[in-house]
Amino acid sequence: MKKVDMSEQAILRRLKTVDKLRELCLCLMKSNPRLPKPGRKADAIFTSGTETRTSFGKKMPF
Repeated sequence: MKKVDMSEQAILRRLKTVDKLRELCLCLMKSNPRLPKPGRKADAIFTSGTETRTSFGKKMPF
């Protein structure tokens, strides 16, 4: 079994890493909701060649 560094500096370093990951997760959760809101027309617009479509596959008029 691998030895774990339990020094005060190592513990503080791990706590800081966990705190940064927590902040990142909270920011990502706020910026991109997982479920689409009711009545939302599209999550994203994709352009491929001459066609432009929404993430639901609907063609856009431009």
